[in-house]
Amino acid sequence: MSLNPGSAFAGYRVVRSLGKGGMGEVYLVQHPHLGRLEALKLISIGQSGPEFEQRFIREARTAAALKHQGIVTIYHYGVETGASGATGSTPWFTMDYVEGTDLASRTDLSPAELAEVISRAADALDYAHKRDVVHRDVKPANLMFTRDDETGALDRVVLLDFGIARIISDSRLTATSAFIGTIMYSAPEVLVGAPASGRSDQYSLAATAFELLTGRPPFAAEHPAALISAHLHSPPPRPSQVAAGLAPADDVLLRGLAKDPADRYGSCGEFARALRSALADATTGERLPVAPAPAVGADDAATNRTDLSSPDAVTETVNPPESAVSPEPAVSPEPAVSPAPQPLAAPPSQGPPGAKPQAAPEPSPPPRQEKKRRGKGLLIALAALVVVVALAAVLALTVFKSDAKGGGGGGEQTEVAGPTEIDRSTVPAGTVMPLAQIGADGVPVAHSPGSGLRAKGSGEAVCGPKTIAWLGPLSRERAERAGGSRNGVAMAVREHNGNNPDCQVTVREYDTEGSPEKARQLATTITADSSVIGVVGPWTSGEVRAAGPVLNKAGLTFTSPSATDPTMGRNLGWKTFFRGTVNDRQVGVSIANYLTGERGLSKICVIGNDSSDARDLAPTVASTLKSATAPGCTLTVTRGAQDFSEQVATVQQVGADAVFYAGEWMEAAPLVRQLRAAGVTVPFIAGADRVFSTQFSSIAGTAASRSLLVCACGPTSGQFSTEYRERYGQAPVTFAAEAYDLTAIMLKAIDSGVDSRTGMTAYFRDYRGNGMARTYQWDADGYLTTTLPWVYEVA
Repeated sequence: MSLNPGSAFAGYRVVRSLGKGGMGEVYLVQHPHLGRLEALKLISIGQSGPEFEQRFIREARTAAALKHQGIVTIYHYGVETGASGATGSTPWFTMDYVEGTDLASRTDLSPAELAEVISRAADALDYAHKRDVVHRDVKPANLMFTRDDETGALDRVVLLDFGIARIISDSRLTATSAFIGTIMYSAPEVLVGAPASGRSDQYSLAATAFELLTGRPPFAAEHPAALISAHLHSPPPRPSQVAAGLAPADDVLLRGLAKDPADRYGSCGEFARALRSALADATTGERLPVAPAPAVGADDAATNRTDLSSPDAVTETVNPPESAVSPEPAVSPEPAVSPAPQPLAAPPSQGPPGAKPQAAPEPSPPPRQEKKRRGKGLLIALAALVVVVALAAVLALTVFKSDAKGGGGGGEQTEVAGPTEIDRSTVPAGTVMPLAQIGADGVPVAHSPGSGLRAKGSGEAVCGPKTIAWLGPLSRERAERAGGSRNGVAMAVREHNGNNPDCQVTVREYDTEGSPEKARQLATTITADSSVIGVVGPWTSGEVRAAGPVLNKAGLTFTSPSATDPTMGRNLGWKTFFRGTVNDRQVGVSIANYLTGERGLSKICVIGNDSSDARDLAPTVASTLKSATAPGCTLTVTRGAQDFSEQVATVQQVGADAVFYAGEWMEAAPLVRQLRAAGVTVPFIAGADRVFSTQFSSIAGTAASRSLLVCACGPTSGQFSTEYRERYGQAPVTFAAEAYDLTAIMLKAIDSGVDSRTGMTAYFRDYRGNGMARTYQWDADGYLTTTLPWVYEVA
C-alpha cells in the first residue's frame, strides 16, 4: 500500500513518507483534532481475517499500555480494510514522532556511552518484563538515541516496536530481510519455538552490545539456516578476540549470550550493570568501531541517509581519517554514488594524509522513521526552511522594492519592505516574509540584503592555489539543516571562480556528522593542510567549542555562520574566531523590546520547550519583558509535546495579549492551531532557528497566518534566492546568507593579496562591510559589534 501526501488514512492526514522496510511502511501524519505529528506504521503481513485482527489489536493494546521514557509511545492502532485500494486488511498504529539516530547506523559512541545506552535500554526492558511484555526484537535498528545539540552529550535513548515482532513471527516466518535482521540477534530458545522471556530479550541486548563494541555481530551468515545453527550450537567469539582492549567485557557478554537462559543474568538491568563496570575497566579509550552493514539486510536497514544539501561541483568532500574514528576500516552504510566533481575549481592541492576526496552523496529517498526520529534526526525536512525573501518572481516584486541609491557591494539593490508595504493579496499563504532587522532596543534598523558584498570580485584577481574548508554535518540528522550554509559557501566560491580565471579557490568539505568530537578530530586534519587559508564553520555551537582550541592554536581563521549558544563567552582567549551571527540571548532581548516598543504589547505569555535551543531564549524574553510578562504565564513544555490544552487554558485565564514560543516547529505548529481553535486570536510569536521550517506553516495551516518568527538567521537577496532555487530546487535554508557572506569576505581577502593564515585573521579583524544578512564588523573577541536579529511574518 502506498499513501500520497495530503491523502487521509484512518482519519489522519498524510504529510509525507518516511520510508519502507521489511515490516512495512512508515509515514509522517497529522492527528485530525490535536494537530499533533505522529509516525504511522503500516504493517505488511500477508495475512488477514478476524482471528488475526483480534490478535493484532490485543498485542497493540498491550504495547500501548507501556508508559516509560525509554519506550516510544503508541498512541492509536487499528486494522483498516480496503484502504487506498489495498486488498485485505492493513494493521496500523501511530506512535511518537521521534528524531534521532538508530544504532544500526554509523555511531560515534565511546564505551562509556554504550554502557549508558545499554543501561537505559535495559531499564526499559525490565519495566516491560515486570508487566509480562517481552520485546522479542531487540537489535541495533530498534534502539535509537539522540544527542544534545550544544554539548553533544547523550540525550534520549528509546526502544522501538514493542510487541510487533510477536505479530510478525506468529504469522510469517519466512526468509525475508525482516526475519534475517531479527534472527541475527535472536535467542536460541526463540529460534526453536520456545516461549520468549525477559532473558530472551537480554540475549538480544547482549548481541547488540557485542556488535556495537566490536563492529560485528556475534554470529553472521548469508543463509538463515546457517545463522540459526550458529545461534544454537556455536560459541560466540570473545569480544577481545575481535577488538583490542575489551578483555574485561568478555565474561559479561559471553554470559549474556549463554545458550541456556538459566545461565544468563537474572535481569537485563543486572547484565547492564555488569557491562558498565567491565567497560569502566576496559583499556580502550577509542570511539567504538563502526558497525558494518549486516551480511543479510536487517529489517529496514537497507536505506540511504538523506542529504538534500546538494553540494556544488566546486567542492570536494573529505572523509575523516579512518584512524581518527576506529582502529579498523570504517564501513559506510551508504557509499557515495554521485558523479565526480566537474572542473569548476582549480586542481585541488594534495589532501591531508588519510583523507579521501570524493563527491558528496546525491539526495536519496527519505529514510525510514525507525532510522531517524527525535533529538534531531529523522528530520527530513526539519530545516527545509524558509527564509523566503524572494519566491522567485513573486516575492522579488512584493517583498522587496528597488533601492535607486545603490549600495556598497554591487548587484541587485533591494531593501526589505515594511509590513504595510507588502501587497499580501499577491503573496501565497504560508510564505515567510522578512519584516525588519531589529536592534537590542527593538527598533527596526534599515538593511538591504541586495546591497551586500558579492563574491564575484573584480574579475582581475590573481592568486595561487587556495582552499577554504567547510566544517559541518554532511550526513546524518543535521545534514539537511546545515545544507543552507554548505551551499552558501559553494555558491560564493563558484561565483568567484567563474569571474576570476586567474584566482581559483577550492572548497574542501569535512563531515562532522554533527559530532563535537569528530569536529575536534577533523580540525587537526584541517590545520595540517597548508593550502587551507580559512574555515567556514563549525556549524553547531558544540562543534565550535570542540574544534575551536585546535583551530585557534594553529592560527587558522574560522567563522561560524550559525553558532548561537550564548554560553560561548569572551573568556575563551581565541584570536582567530569570528562569530557570524547573533546569539540566543541577544535575539531574546531584541524581540522582547520589539514586542513591547514597536507592537505595544503588555501582557505576553512566554512558553518554551526544554531543549537546548530554548533554554536561553525563553528566559531571556521573560526577563526582558519584565512587567509585560503575563502573571503566571511563564511556562515550560516537554520537547516534542503535542497536546497544549493546559497552556491554552492558562493563556485564556490570564487574558494574555500575545504568546511567545521558544522551541521547534513540531510544537509551534500544533500550539498555534490549538490556540486558534480555542478562540485565542492574540499575536503568536515564535523564536529559535528550528522554527524556521516549511513544516511550521504547512502543519499549522491558516492558524499560522500573521504569526511572527524571530531568528538569528538573515534573509537572502532576490537574486541569490532565485539562483539558489535554480541550482538546488528549494528555497535557501537558514544561515545560507551568513555562510555566503563570510565566504565572500574570505574571497575578497584572497583577491586583495592575503596569502597566509595570519593575514586572513588580520583582514577579518579590520573588516567592516555589508552582507546579505547583516553588517559585519568584529570586536577584539571575534563577536559582532552590532547584534541585529531578523523578524519575519507568515503570510
